[in-house]
Amino acid sequence: MLTKSLEIASQIPSHGPRKAAIQLVAEFETALLAHHRDGRPVFGPERDLAQDYQASPKAVRQALRILESRFLGSVRRGVHGGLALRVPAIEESAELMAIYLSAIGAGRDEVRSAQDILMPEMAWRPAASLDFVGGILGALAQTFDRADNHLPAAGDTRALVIARRIVADLQARPVAPGGRARLGTLVELEETHSSGRPIILQAIRILEELEMIEMVPGRGGGIALRQPSPGAVVRALYPHFVLQNLNRETSRDIIWSINLGTATYAAVHRTDQQAALLRATLDELQARDFDTADHSGQVLIWRMLGDVAGNRVLHMLARCIFYFQLQSDALALERILEPLPDMLLDYTCQLALAVCEGDAMAARHTVTLCESVARS
Repeated sequence: MLTKSLEIASQIPSHGPRKAAIQLVAEFETALLAHHRDGRPVFGPERDLAQDYQASPKAVRQALRILESRFLGSVRRGVHGGLALRVPAIEESAELMAIYLSAIGAGRDEVRSAQDILMPEMAWRPAASLDFVGGILGALAQTFDRADNHLPAAGDTRALVIARRIVADLQARPVAPGGRARLGTLVELEETHSSGRPIILQAIRILEELEMIEMVPGRGGGIALRQPSPGAVVRALYPHFVLQNLNRETSRDIIWSINLGTATYAAVHRTDQQAALLRATLDELQARDFDTADHSGQVLIWRMLGDVAGNRVLHMLARCIFYFQLQSDALALERILEPLPDMLLDYTCQLALAVCEGDAMAARHTVTLCESVARS
């Protein structure tokens, strides 16, 4: 869990109020990762899960279906049923990323731009790190290529296909300023997508769990698109990275390469307005007492640099790696809340100033200094 100040700085909000099935998903994830580590192939059966978690059989079944749609296993029915666990492929991780990116209006062009920015920086890293991030971005590009050409991916469930269509339909509808992109009722969705209610409900659960739609009550209500936060996709990808054996060194290589490419791009392309906002934020942070064991100021600077650089694919990936590092290392959050070394804080402030001044060489040099201190 992130502290509240880190949630605000990183813009990775915690879970809000949830339906019973969706609340179970987070609880199940922790347990199924333990199952996988212990070599147990099936998480369940459903009857035992309902008893252990004091949940209704219906909520358990819906939660398992959501985990299935997120490529963490396949649901088996019967006495020995449950969720047969599996390791998601990189291509499947890209499917979840693509749903979120589509919902915020990012597409294939930004994926190509992310590759152009990041892959030259990754060329200096070990082969394992280069292969991991290259695989993710390559799979993401292929996912958007398939979507543009209306081609399904291998292993797609019907619910996942419909979930992507729902996002695409909503994005294509003109919405008046301050209005909502209304999707329709369940009956209308059944007719639109020629599917029965169980499949439509599953598609809706997928999008609800990814925080991309909301239910609008009352007459004329139904299902509407909401502005998604990155929190849901960041949390959804954490078990993928664990099962794919992403390790600390590889994650460090990736996030520091993203930081290097982002800072360089931001220094070259920042606008005067963005520079002024960054300076104002920096002045406010420098006026605070940094001996309060709060890391959020530094995280805020890095997040703002991602905003300035403007590539939403890299911004999403950086948040995913950041969250993975905190969740996968029991000591990481404890260490991150210790008082910051003055040197690392000074370098972070120098980096922000270099970007404000449009000095790409100074920005690159300062990022390398930050990495050196952070790894020491």
